[in-house]
Amino acid sequence: MVIEILLVFILLILVLKFWGSSLITLRQAQRRHYKEKVYGTLYRKLWDVQFLREKMKAIREGFRIEHDRIKEIINGCNTRLEMEQNKPATEQDQKTIENLKANIEKLKPDLEQLEKQMQGIDGQVEGQGGINESIDGFQTAIELLKEHRKKS
Repeated sequence: MVIEILLVFILLILVLKFWGSSLITLRQAQRRHYKEKVYGTLYRKLWDVQFLREKMKAIREGFRIEHDRIKEIINGCNTRLEMEQNKPATEQDQKTIENLKANIEKLKPDLEQLEKQMQGIDGQVEGQGGINESIDGFQTAIELLKEHRKKS
């Protein structure tokens, strides 16, 4: 009889111990899951998108520098063309005027192409469904998961 009571008592202790540890383990698993979601998946995606935004800005900056360089060349050609055309007709060099006009016409398509490329990059970064909206979405999701984790 005493042995049976001891066995039941030991069995009861084991059941309570197992039951309690499984509840703690479940709660720990939930917290671990949310932590992995917040710090693992979402932060990594956020960092990837932020890296992409920085690279797009660097590419756009390269286009802007080239755009400014070409625009300076065109402005210089226009200034030189005005100076050449303001000279008396006998002193004007027609070859120089033709070369300056040809340079301007040759560089205008490049300038327009660079402007289109910069607008395209701006649209990808700042436009609807762009990189900035993705970053805002990830940050909102992270905050929501943090709030949910605090509640549970």
